[in-house]
Amino acid sequence: MELRGLMSYKTGFQLTKFVTISVIVISMMTVVVVFFIMNKKIMEVRDSVVVLDRSGAVIGTERLAASETRVFEYENHVRTFYSLWYAFDDGTFNSNIERALHLVGESGRDLLDVYVRQDVERNILERSLIFSVTIKDIRIDMSTNPVTGYIAGEQEIRRNRGSIKRNLVCSFILYDVDRTRENPHGCKVDNWRIINDQIINE
Repeated sequence: MELRGLMSYKTGFQLTKFVTISVIVISMMTVVVVFFIMNKKIMEVRDSVVVLDRSGAVIGTERLAASETRVFEYENHVRTFYSLWYAFDDGTFNSNIERALHLVGESGRDLLDVYVRQDVERNILERSLIFSVTIKDIRIDMSTNPVTGYIAGEQEIRRNRGSIKRNLVCSFILYDVDRTRENPHGCKVDNWRIINDQIINE
C-alpha cells in the first residue's frame, strides 16, 4: 500500500515537472515568435511614411533612402541662401547677410565685396529701399561631382517712386560640411554666379 502511494507520488511529481517544463518552453517560444513578429512590423513602419494633406486625407508612401532625400535639403539650403542674400530692408540687411555667410563658401567674400563697393547698406537707408524675391525654379543635379544647380527667380526693389523688377538666375555648386546651428543642412553653396539679371520693368 505504501509502495503504491509512493509510486503515485512519484508519477504525480514527474507529471508536474513535465507540465512546468512544457509551460516554460512554450512561453519562451511564444516570446521569441512575438519578438520577431513585432520587429518585422517595426521595420515595416520605419520604411513607410504617412502624409496627411490639407483636406485630412491620409496618403501612404514609401520611405526614401537618405541619398534620395539629400536633394531636398540642398534645395532648401539654396532657397534659404537666395532669400537671405537678395531680400532685405534697412532693418534686416545686416542680419540676413550674416546668416547667409554661414551658408556660402569662398564666393561669399566676392558677393560681399560687391555689396560693399555698391554701398548697398547706405543706399537702403537713404532711399528706403525694400528688396524682395520670388523663387520660380530650383534645379539640383546630383549626378555631377561636385553637385551643381541653378535657381531662377525675380527680385523686386521697391522705393518711393515705384519699383524695379529684374530676373535673378544664378548657378552654383554644393559641397557637404558638418552640420551646425547656423548651417543645419550641412552643406555650402559656392561658385555662385549670376547668369541673368535682366531688368523686367522700371
